[in-house]
Amino acid sequence: MSVPQNILVVGASGFIGKSLCEHLKNVWPTSNFHALARKTSDVAKYVQKHVLYDWSLEGIIEGVQGFTFDVIFNLAASGVSPSDRELTSICAVNTVLPSTLVQLAHQHNATLIHAGSSAEYAMTTDLYLDEIHSPLGSDTLYGASKAAGGMLALATAKHLNVNFLNLRLFNVFGAGEASHRLFPSLVNAARSAKPLALSDGLQVRDFIHIQQVCNAFELAVTHSVNRPQQSVLNICSGEAVSVKDFSLSIFEMLSADPKLLKFGVIERRPDDLLRVVGNPERAASGIGFRTPQALTDIISHAFSVRMDAA
Repeated sequence: MSVPQNILVVGASGFIGKSLCEHLKNVWPTSNFHALARKTSDVAKYVQKHVLYDWSLEGIIEGVQGFTFDVIFNLAASGVSPSDRELTSICAVNTVLPSTLVQLAHQHNATLIHAGSSAEYAMTTDLYLDEIHSPLGSDTLYGASKAAGGMLALATAKHLNVNFLNLRLFNVFGAGEASHRLFPSLVNAARSAKPLALSDGLQVRDFIHIQQVCNAFELAVTHSVNRPQQSVLNICSGEAVSVKDFSLSIFEMLSADPKLLKFGVIERRPDDLLRVVGNPERAASGIGFRTPQALTDIISHAFSVRMDAA
């Protein structure tokens, strides 16, 4: 696909949405950016905000009447924070909205790039989660609703012959994250020299920097040449890293005292899986997406890209 002229972003005020808009504005400066948002949502000045009160297909069509879009990005999510468990919102945003946006994409003959999540995968003995063979169906409200929404959107896209990619994002970190999350908590503790209470840190994760995620979304658009297609791709590094090693690496990068990291002080959440690591091969062959494989490369990259904003 050539450079899209009109881009619609859903979830433009969130951590990933803000970073993606900024990234795409830099690589596609002539494109027009639009956002579906609530009245209170904060979006960049160059993004035209369409305030919605009705998020049904009819309400969205009315809200963007007179505009056409080449690409739609869905970054909206509910229930990401463990303290956010409002069931109506989770079902509406995570499960129903993705299929609705596929129908909107069909109306505009647009490509829909949807932000899925590694939380969609069920507990399994698979060392590397695979888009084709690893089971879906998390026991968490967030994971289950994201899995259901991704499957419904994919089926809708196949039914309507819409170009659709579900990018299942693994452990995204970087500047702009909510302060309660692991990466900013580590950075703040290191810089303030204050102790940080953590779990035992034995959970194994697949960490990927926000800039790499933005690159993946860009590649998903530019590689959408054989339209229409419907695919699910893991956006991950494929490297298994424990939370403890990740934390120690951040402290080492910031020359902070590792004794400030108080591992084992708090319990792991009951739904906290021991290992969540993706197989990156399908994304590499599908859209040409690859990340540095070494933890040191990933961490170094994180601190070389707008680290002061973290």
